[in-house]
Order: sequence, then structure tokens, then C-alpha cells
Amino acid sequence: MVGLFLDDQNHHAETVSSTNPKLGIRRSNKNSVSNLLPSFWTMIDPNLDLGLVRPFAHRWQSKCKYFPSKIGGRPSFLVLNPILDLDRIKCSKCSKPMRFLLQIYAPLENLEHAFHRTVYVFGCGQSSKCSNEFKVFRCQLPQQNEFYSDRPPNYEKDLDDYDPSPIEFGRNLCSVCGIDAKSFCSKCRQSWYCCREHQLAHWKKGGHKQNCSNEKVDNLQEDNIISDIVFKELEIVIRTPDDDDETKSDDGDDDEQSNAILEESEMKKFNEYIETKKPEFQDENLDEIVKNNKHSEEDLEDDVQQQAEQECFDRFKRATRRGEILRYYSDWNLDDQRSKILWISSRPVPREIFSKVPRCPNCFSERRFEFQIIPTLLNKILHEYPMDHLDIGTLIIFSCPDSCQPTKSNKYFEEYIYNQPLFEINEVNDGFWIKENQFREQPDVNFKKQFILIIETSDPEQIFGFSTFEFINQEFRQLNSWIAINVQQLEFDNENDEKYDRLWFKLDVPFRFDRLEIIGIRLIGFFSYNLSSRIALQMESIFELNHNFNRSPRSLRIESDLEFIQNRPFQDRVPEYFYNRSMIFKATFDERFELEKFIRNYYNRHYYTRLRENFYQSDPFRKIFNDPIESFQLDLIVNYRENLYRYRTNFWYLIKWALIQYLGVFLITDLFVKWIKNFVFDEYLVASIPKLSDQQLLQSIMDKKKF
Repeated sequence: MVGLFLDDQNHHAETVSSTNPKLGIRRSNKNSVSNLLPSFWTMIDPNLDLGLVRPFAHRWQSKCKYFPSKIGGRPSFLVLNPILDLDRIKCSKCSKPMRFLLQIYAPLENLEHAFHRTVYVFGCGQSSKCSNEFKVFRCQLPQQNEFYSDRPPNYEKDLDDYDPSPIEFGRNLCSVCGIDAKSFCSKCRQSWYCCREHQLAHWKKGGHKQNCSNEKVDNLQEDNIISDIVFKELEIVIRTPDDDDETKSDDGDDDEQSNAILEESEMKKFNEYIETKKPEFQDENLDEIVKNNKHSEEDLEDDVQQQAEQECFDRFKRATRRGEILRYYSDWNLDDQRSKILWISSRPVPREIFSKVPRCPNCFSERRFEFQIIPTLLNKILHEYPMDHLDIGTLIIFSCPDSCQPTKSNKYFEEYIYNQPLFEINEVNDGFWIKENQFREQPDVNFKKQFILIIETSDPEQIFGFSTFEFINQEFRQLNSWIAINVQQLEFDNENDEKYDRLWFKLDVPFRFDRLEIIGIRLIGFFSYNLSSRIALQMESIFELNHNFNRSPRSLRIESDLEFIQNRPFQDRVPEYFYNRSMIFKATFDERFELEKFIRNYYNRHYYTRLRENFYQSDPFRKIFNDPIESFQLDLIVNYRENLYRYRTNFWYLIKWALIQYLGVFLITDLFVKWIKNFVFDEYLVASIPKLSDQQLLQSIMDKKKF
């Protein structure tokens, strides 16, 4: 695919094959559907790029070395080792791998380390509870890198000069979705899979059952795409306002007419989809409502809100045109960048959304709006599966304004994505049967005085480290990386409840980093974590602090909370002692020091803790006369907050609450019936009938008298 490249000698920008100089995505040519768009677009902000889709002219254009922008298919990874795996894209609700939606190639011209830059978007939607689950990842490379040539490739034809792929760099790709795979078919030992679900899908739907016995099995057969997991692959092209000046060729009329018919059909589907999702609004005159007192003051406020909702929705429909699937703002220097977002709904209020956007956890900068995806994307990828649960109002992507460098081990940095729904989603309860409940408790947390410290330097081959585990220190000594440090730590019980509330942890690294700069720090600390009120939980947990720096810091100060994460609820009154054991011991690293594997396994647990940073302050070191840094200080505060814990109710609890709720309904119904009976019969009908005593009534019946 097309990108933006710089000349090594004179460093001037060179566009290749009609490249958008701002976004780095191929622009549409004069025969494409984008030229059928109305001249109304000339009024659009010149910094706005609009993404449209069309089939790839050649399949080879989606290869990694062409830096494609596309929807569907398998991801074309920018960094080829490491790549995204199941742990990174797993849905937090159903634990299945999310499905690849799209990627855009968006290099930043003013940043050397982001000469190549691609953003990947994944979504789940494989069940109703996962309709709002999305993830976005940013990946980048400098011009000089280990994977690609520093010269632009030939975009006219697929040459065999080089064809880099993750497989060439030691990675195995899932035969279904194309991410990093850890397991393989035990029979042919050639097809790899990221999870058990994809292996079964490939066996049943992907044709592997028939091809498994073949001597050579293609690990990634393009013709055996499982369409409910991997969407149809289409190229993203870019439309800008100045494209209206391009002239149209006479021989392209037939193609334009067929494309127009196709796009009209797509737009019709989109409008039908929107109509089914949009909020209802009663078209009433508000002045007449007030005049005739048809509604109370509260009802009037609701009507005003509905009118605002409808106006916002109508603006969204007017601003979008056929074929458009994304809107990208290429001017990163705008102060009012967020004002460029095209909202599909006025609820929630945009400022409420912005307040929830977290800062970049790597450099702590305030994230900026980069681009948004609109729901026409669903028409392109879900036309064969209309009952799919994937639901998009508008997906808004916020990313780091400095596009800060990821760590050496994490080349795909997760950014923030928000899905503004087409309608308000109300939580669904369990009715009379309460299957899941919550309780709140202050955990009993104790720092075990065990930690691992790793300091990354500007020399890729040189790291420094220290640990309270002696066998890890031996590893550092073998690499000439061990350093001595000063440590201070205190835990405080502010509430006097015999439970610690806060940890103060200070590191002082008295080391001269001659000719080297600190570019990253990683700290892993170990806790014992206990609950006792409703669930007897005892486990060992950790916190992980991972930061990278653009400039070497002299000190780093962080305030954070220890957050408890549940991937599944507890069982009511059932003790949890499975994780009450040491996670790190010598046998873990007998073969090789695999810290990444240890961290990955930890985050796959049913219950774990992590840090949520609330405050970050870095004091960058300014070199004077090339003096080296003589020490580095880390000041860390970890608060042990009260948490809310989920648990599944047991059978007798269900029966108890069901009986209580059914009994409550019965009593209310019985009282209501009695009230009706007394009101009707006592006050109206019975008054016209002579009252008889019980004895008289009995005597009259015995005597068979008529009355």
C-alpha cells in the first residue's frame, strides 16, 4: 500500500502513487467511487480526510511491505516481531479473541520514530454482552528499521526483491485470524492457532478437515476465510476536498454509474439501519404544549432533550455521505481538535466523555482525538451476517499526541477508544432470580518486601537490574547488569483498623550512567492480598510499573491505587486459596529468564491486581557539560482502596430471594384486590341491599326463604 517516504539525502517529502501527504493513505483515483461525491465537500475543513472503501486492485497490495490501510481480512502487521497475540486482543466479557475491523497507515512527518505508523482497531460483538467491546493499538517504526527497506517499494507490481512477514521473524500466525499463535494441529503440525475456538472453526468451516492429511498445508489460505470471524477485506482510500478539481475520464462513465448504484444501495441500507436505532421523538410544538398544559415541567424537559437529540442525529446524517466509513483530522496542532468530532448523539454530553479519557500511561500526556469510525462500516463487513451483535454508533479514537515510543517488549501500544451508541443502553437485570451480587470491603494488603527492578538505557544491549530474589540477581550478574540500590518502604494504617491503607516505596539508584541515558523503568512488586467478610480470599498479587521516557529523568514520582480485577465472580461463601502461593521461584527460571511470560500468565488469572496511576511527575535531567546522571530516584505511593467485589449467589440464596419477591408481589396484588373489593361493594352496591345478620342469613337459607 502507499505511504509517505523521506529522501535520505535532502530529507524532502516524496509522494508515491498519488499519496495523501497528510495521512499517508492512498487517495482515490479518477475512476474511483470517491469522485462521485458531491461538490458540497469542497466546504469541508481542509484538515479533514474522509476514508472510503473499495476492493483491492491486486491481492498483493495488502502485504505488510506496502503499508496498507484496509478493513477486514487478517491484520497486516507493521512491526513483525513481536506481534499482537490472544492476551492483547482477548475480549474482557467472553474471553474470545476480538475480530479485526480495520487498520490505517497514518505516519507523522515531524517525528522520526513514527516515520511508519499504523493504527489497528479490533471489536468483539460475538454475543449480546460484547457488542460494545473494542480495542485500538498503535504501532510505529523509524525509517531505518530491521523489517523494511528505507526506500519506497514498487507499487506498480509485486516484485520478489523482499517480502517480509512475521513468519520470517520467527512468529507463527493463526490460520484463522492471523495473530500470533502458540498451538498447532497435532496431526499435520503445520496449521497454527491462537485459541481452541479458532482451531475448531478451522476444522469445521475452514476446510482443514479435508486438507489436514496433505503433505503441505498452507497456514494462511486466503480462499478459506471464515466470514463470521474474519470480515471481507477491502482497501481504504482517502478523499480530501481538493480532489474535486480532478478531471474525470470519459471512458470511466460505466464504472462510475455502476459504483453510484452500488453506493446508493449501501446508503439505503445505512439509512434503514439508522432509522431502526435512532431515538424516538414526538414532533410536537413546544409552545402549544406549554399553552395547553399537556405536559408537566419534567415532561417538557424530556421533550426538549429529545429535540436536541434529534437535531444532533440529523446533523450527523447530513454531514456523512455515501461510502464514507471514517473521518481523520490530520492537523495535530489544532487546540480545538476535540471540537471536530462529529457526534451521533447529544447523550452523554461530550465533556463527560472527555473527562473519562485517560492520559497516556507511558508519557502521561493528555490524549488527543485522532479519528472516528462511523456506522457505515457495518454495511461493509456485516452484510452477510445481519444478526451479528457488533454495534457501532461512532467509534472515537484518542491517542498520545507525541506518539511516544513503546517499550522494547511491547511494540503495539494500546490507545483509548470510545463507542458512542446510537441509543442509550439500559442495564438488564436478572428479574426475580438474582444470580450475581456485590459486596464492598477494605482488603487486607501487605507488601512482601519483594520486587524486581529493570532499567533500560539508550544502548539496546545494556540494561541494569536488581531483585530481592537472589537467583534473578545471578542472572543480572552474568549479564554484567546487576546494580546495588537503596530502598525505603513504609506501610500506613490511617484508619486504625489493623489493615494497611497505603504503601510508600522509595528507590535510590546511586549509579553513574556514563554515556548512557535512562529510557525506561520497570518495577514489579509483590503483595499478599486477603478478603474475609463474605469471601475468604488469600492470594499473592503484584503491581507492575512500566514507564518510558523521551528524556532521561533525574527522579520520578507516582501516586496510584491498587486496583482489584475480576475476570469472573467469586462463588458465594466458597474459600479461594488457589492463588495463595508464590508466583516466582527458582524453578520458574531454570531454563531462561522469561519475565514477559510471567507477566502474561499473571494477567490471565481469574483475579489479579494492577496499578491505576492518579499522579505522575518526572524531573527530566538536563545535561550540562556532558555530566552523567549520578543517581535516579523513584518515589511511589500505592493506596489500598476499598473495592467492590462480585460473587455468584448460591442456590438457597436464589430460592430465598425468589420467595421474598414472589411473596411481595402476591401481597401487593392481594391488598389491591381487597381495596377494589371494599371500594366497589362496600361503598356502592352493598349500600342498596338490606343488611342481614349472620344468624338471620343462616335462618333464611334453612327456611329457603326468598329475600
